[in-house]
Amino acid sequence: MDTCCIKGCEKVAHVLGLCTKHWRRNKLYGSPVAMKSHSGLFRGMPAKDRFFRQLQKSEDGCWTWTSSVDRDGYGMFKGDVSGVIYRKAHRFSYAFHTGEIIPDGIMVLHSCDNPRCVNPDHLSLGTGTDNQRQKWARGRGKTLKGAELPHAILTEDQARAVLHDPRTYTQIAADYKIAPSTVGSIKQRVSWKHI
Repeated sequence: MDTCCIKGCEKVAHVLGLCTKHWRRNKLYGSPVAMKSHSGLFRGMPAKDRFFRQLQKSEDGCWTWTSSVDRDGYGMFKGDVSGVIYRKAHRFSYAFHTGEIIPDGIMVLHSCDNPRCVNPDHLSLGTGTDNQRQKWARGRGKTLKGAELPHAILTEDQARAVLHDPRTYTQIAADYKIAPSTVGSIKQRVSWKHI
């Protein structure tokens, strides 16, 4: 078990490297020795101040979000701009810096391809189609086929063998432990068209 990070305290650390007593003090007054800042320290602070405390400006021009991110890597932040509440840091940044309200169904696109970036100069509005178009134009999109697919059972060589095997679908399927309909899809060129 870790001990509290406060010098001289030997109690067990529970949160942010602090024991319960020091965590409570950190929550009320802040602490220069805590391993992370506590979200409670932002309570009552205007959205603008909270926003700028949670980013780091880098040499490449990105403003990297240093706080919580969602599973896709986008910064999580709740802030109000002109009566509209935004829950993503990049969306808040765009609305705050441009003064525009982001319409429903419109995305905020990154010119830098960095989901943590909240620099308004790197952000623009677009549709889902625009987002996909940018993705493919920048070489980030890839169509998976054959053995690259996550649910693929056969390898490229096995699929070729199935394609040229003269036996019945049922016999081939039993050898490869696949369904006879899968054999039919390969032979009729519905799946594995690239081989």
